[in-house]
Amino acid sequence: QQQQQQPRPQPQPQPQPQQQYAQAQFPGPSSGGAEQAAQQILNKRRSQEEIPRISEEESNRLELVAMVSSKLQTEHDKYMRSSDEEFEFLQAKQSDMDDTKVCILEACKALAAEKENLTRVLQELDKTEAVVGAFLEERGKEPPPPVEKVVVASDPMAQQLLGAVAHVKAIEDLLFELDQALSDGHLETEEYLRLTLRLSRQQFFERELTNKILAKRRLLGVL
Repeated sequence: QQQQQQPRPQPQPQPQPQQQYAQAQFPGPSSGGAEQAAQQILNKRRSQEEIPRISEEESNRLELVAMVSSKLQTEHDKYMRSSDEEFEFLQAKQSDMDDTKVCILEACKALAAEKENLTRVLQELDKTEAVVGAFLEERGKEPPPPVEKVVVASDPMAQQLLGAVAHVKAIEDLLFELDQALSDGHLETEEYLRLTLRLSRQQFFERELTNKILAKRRLLGVL
């Protein structure tokens, strides 16, 4: 019983692994650098132990979120590039439309000025038409002069020249009508040749007479 009543020896506290590691690495309580190094190692291990472990499901979820975020960022960048290109294109079109608007406004001003000018010319033409109409109305009361008196020669030589030129032009018109009659079958070939020969001979002499009169007028200094 006396042996049982004797107090049992108290167990000594066992040092923690961190303390054993620190005592083994940095023995002696007097070394301050060793204590700091040991404290840093303990803090590092505590921080590593405090990091929560991520489950496989959570890891897959985070990986999926990262993939979706990357895809969305790619699509967003593509959309922004497309929007910037479209904006630049529309801005260039707007600039072209502004230039075209300026050109149209200038053209409208030019057309308005031209319209005013044409209106003024039309008014002047109306006035001139009224004057000419009044003149013709007054002259209409008198009989028209004969064709022979419309052109009057200044001297006998000019009168002869006028007659010769008129004969040449008349023969040209007659030869043209003969060609049309032959083409239409209203004139025989033999008759056409006979009339053409006679008219060509007469036209030759009339032209020769015209040249002689003109040469003589040049010698006399008469135009």
